Amino acid sequence: QYGPVIDAVNISVVPEVSTWAMLIAGFSLVGLTSRRRNRAAVAA
Repeated sequence: QYGPVIDAVNISVVPEVSTWAMLIAGFSLVGLTSRRRNRAAVAA
């Protein structure tokens, strides 16, 4: 029943550079947004 779906998934052992770049960029964006919200709350 799930055979074709599971067989179609390719898993790479080492993530590609673009994957790491997007991951780091995403976490940085979340961190900067959180920091801005905290500073705005303290200033208000």
